Amino acid sequence: MGRTQPANYTLSITMDREVGGESLVFIAETRNAAEVAELEELVRELQHGCKVRLVSLGPVTAFAVKPKEDADEAVSSLVEVARILQAISPRYTKTYLQQFDATAYRIVEDLALETGARLQPLPQCDLCGRLDPFPTTLHARDGDNVSSSAGTYCSHCVASMSAASDRQLVADLIHADRRNFGTYGSVQLAKTPRRRGRHLSFTARACTDAVAATG
Repeated sequence: MGRTQPANYTLSITMDREVGGESLVFIAETRNAAEVAELEELVRELQHGCKVRLVSLGPVTAFAVKPKEDADEAVSSLVEVARILQAISPRYTKTYLQQFDATAYRIVEDLALETGARLQPLPQCDLCGRLDPFPTTLHARDGDNVSSSAGTYCSHCVASMSAASDRQLVADLIHADRRNFGTYGSVQLAKTPRRRGRHLSFTARACTDAVAATG
């Protein structure tokens, strides 16, 4: 049954903002299931101080990695992370370590196709289509849970906004991403968000013509 969204209504908007900076991808050609399991264990260990996302699993196991802001000294920079990964490289048939970008992902894709490794889904930017293992995300939900929207944005697009504040960045992303947020019309954000680390929550008012919603 159709419902009508009022022309002016309250939204809850949350942003998980990823810190800028490079991430690495570690690619290892493995000989057996034991080596794959060993790398999965390494991923779990790195997660104590890093953000880690699997890119492929199997004969070619790859993961993207980036230090957390509050990481301890052992993994506080990409240099330290690279040193750890280079130290374990001799255990495997062949390894690659480089900045995560489109070229690096194509290498993983090609190797996975050759060996039968399973590619893992990666977030894709809703503005430019780039794959980004550690994107900034935006979610909006109205007060009655009649509708909700979400967007994912790569570090390149977020940096290109040159926003002076987190509030301005949210406003710019909503304005740019009309595919996901166009139904909300004009969105007016509260001046001060609720903040927990890089997770921000805004109350907002959406001003638009009446929109029919299904449900």
